[in-house]
Amino acid sequence: MQNLPEFFGLNLGHDSIKLVQVKNEANKLRIVNAYRMPTAVGLLENDSEEGVTTLSKEIGKAVKSGNLTTKNCVISVPEVSVFSRLITLPRLDEKDINDAINYALKPLVPIPLDNVNVSFLEINSFESEGKQMVNWYVVAAPKQLISRLQLVVENTGLNLLAVETEALAIARMVQHNYSMPQNSDALIIDMGADSTSLILSRNGVVIFSQSIGTGSDAFTKVIAADYGIDMQLAEKYKLAYGMNPNEGEGKIAKSIDPIMQIMMSEVERTINYYKDKIGGKEIQKIYLTGGGAHLNWLDKFVNQKFNIATEVVNPIKNLEVDPQSSQVFNPNSINSFNVSIGLALKGIL
Repeated sequence: MQNLPEFFGLNLGHDSIKLVQVKNEANKLRIVNAYRMPTAVGLLENDSEEGVTTLSKEIGKAVKSGNLTTKNCVISVPEVSVFSRLITLPRLDEKDINDAINYALKPLVPIPLDNVNVSFLEINSFESEGKQMVNWYVVAAPKQLISRLQLVVENTGLNLLAVETEALAIARMVQHNYSMPQNSDALIIDMGADSTSLILSRNGVVIFSQSIGTGSDAFTKVIAADYGIDMQLAEKYKLAYGMNPNEGEGKIAKSIDPIMQIMMSEVERTINYYKDKIGGKEIQKIYLTGGGAHLNWLDKFVNQKFNIATEVVNPIKNLEVDPQSSQVFNPNSINSFNVSIGLALKGIL
């Protein structure tokens, strides 16, 4: 457990900024501030000087409107922007681990290692052909991205305490709300607007993650194209009917099924990777989170596809929420706060 000063979680999403502040009072965790502010799509990806200035101003507006009581923050980096790998090495002396991981990582990362910050965590050990082997979860984050985030935050007048991946924040949020048993492995499907992250978690710690470039907006676009309607109406149809074969004569489910099957093939690939490379007590549960998690019938569809218990995450299931913050959370948007809530729990759990 880290002893961090009072802070809030800051998530810069695809089209919005989300802020959450959690306090621990008498061993009860309570959300005292939560705020969401829409932004221009793709603002986070704008590397220009104007983009940095605009993003800083937008964060400043959100912080002011959210009535945050501190200038300290913890921020996330999108999973699609970092390189994460599971690397298997022989058991080594502690002094040799860093060099060995960098050597193994070098051919796996498409940019020079001098340009990334590398962090790693031991996942498990096992014996193979008489040798003691260790699985390491390794994350390489581009230094340019981290520097840009630091600059954006500093320009806003905030104090940046830590930067971590969205996968780590999401796994922490799920672990707190669902208290997975010791050595219980889970697969978290985080469906965003333009990408989906697949996260393998053990005891609330990420042991594998990958990002696929398809999110819930792809469903909306194909519905709009198939039926010649605008995106706003297509979004309504998507939310109302989703993958439910019994609603709307199953037309919407049929429309989005080809894209869903592509996504599910990646999920299956991840499950097979877990079985072949990581191992454990099997994946006991699949958790659905992110803005796309509330797609009608998605939990049933995934459960039937893989025969694994599946549940849509409630990010505030085990959290108390102040009345002024509860109005921010509604059934269709609450899962878009999954990262910011996970960030706000850093050092508390």
